[in-house]
Amino acid sequence: MRGTGKLIGLGALLVCAATLTCFFATVGRRLILNRPNTFGSIASPFTWFMCFSIFGLMTLVFIASAIIQRDMGPAQGAALSALLALLAYGTASHFRRRRQ
Repeated sequence: MRGTGKLIGLGALLVCAATLTCFFATVGRRLILNRPNTFGSIASPFTWFMCFSIFGLMTLVFIASAIIQRDMGPAQGAALSALLALLAYGTASHFRRRRQ
């Protein structure tokens, strides 16, 4: 945590790593147990919505960081996390509609 590194980047990296770890643990459990869920997906819509909210929050953090630092470097992270949020939302809404 010491040094000249950017603390917000480390925080975003930790949040992203924790999100992906949770998601991969859920998916891995489904694959190991070989039990499909009732939605027809490897993750429940709740899990997909959680990924959407976390990646959406990361997008806002990256945008705020770019504005505060007056640097367009974090904008690449914002674009990537916004894309992942959009994909997670689309998947969650698809399987939620499919269930109903």
